Amino acid sequence: GALSALEPFLDEGPGLARAAAVGAFLGEDRDKAFYDDYIDDPEAEVRLKIVQHLAALEEPWAADRLLDAARHDPEAGVRAVALRALDPGQEVPLEALKLASSDDNPVIAIAALEALAGDPKTGSLPWLQAFLTPPVKTEGIYYAAALLRHGKNQAAEDYLVEAGLSESPTVRQKLLGALRLNGVALKGSVVLADDKNPDVRFAWCLYAGKMGHHEKKRIDILRDLAGRSDEIALRALVALAEEKSVPYKEVRNKVWKSLTHGDAKAKTYILSFLGRSILDPPLALEAMKDPAPAIRILAAAAWPASGRSICGDMP
Repeated sequence: GALSALEPFLDEGPGLARAAAVGAFLGEDRDKAFYDDYIDDPEAEVRLKIVQHLAALEEPWAADRLLDAARHDPEAGVRAVALRALDPGQEVPLEALKLASSDDNPVIAIAALEALAGDPKTGSLPWLQAFLTPPVKTEGIYYAAALLRHGKNQAAEDYLVEAGLSESPTVRQKLLGALRLNGVALKGSVVLADDKNPDVRFAWCLYAGKMGHHEKKRIDILRDLAGRSDEIALRALVALAEEKSVPYKEVRNKVWKSLTHGDAKAKTYILSFLGRSILDPPLALEAMKDPAPAIRILAAAAWPASGRSICGDMP
């Protein structure tokens, strides 16, 4: 079956391809030994896949491996996923999260703060309250948004309003990313739809899409951004393709062009973000002919089992 076709990629090939294969096998029930075989894999993509699945398990041995990965994995992205899965209500994980919250790498610090925000008992800790003290910083933005996800918090809301008024487009973009990640509505954030910076406008579209707000406005903005000649055009195209009210035929030819003539980065982006939700069989088959093994395995993993493209909306 499909798993037997992926089996050769478990231990050979690029990390991205191996991670896709490992993930497919983890879709079936696997014992502890399978996780242990790959938790220390040299490829970060493979370890990330293992940690993501460990986070969904409610087993003491899984919690132990997550704690170890949160402390020691050499890749920040893997550590971040493990940190978010830790329980701040327990003493040892709390200490690990406190240490990580002051890490020089914001990816690690933010992950720890998001986990800490999930436990109301941590809100009174002085060293955590300091993260909501101006000036606005990325770590504080994500911590404040995570707090609001778990309930009303005036200090967190005030901090985020201040971020929206920042002169830095990066800060405004980070604000929208944090709101989107946490599914939090912030009064007045719609003004960022007309921001002079295209990256901020794109970030607003993703946020509004996540919240189900301002459909016409966000689609108009995405169409405008998709017509640009810079890198943001591809990201806007993918976001536009995921809008259910946008006819698939409007975006299909551009997706096809990127899959057949784009560089490896563009192909990987499309296959990773569209995947099963919109990729139709002809597009998937074309991607599966790609000379790069990583692209072929991504295309196989994204084979459209369902989706709007095979429900009568083909061009």
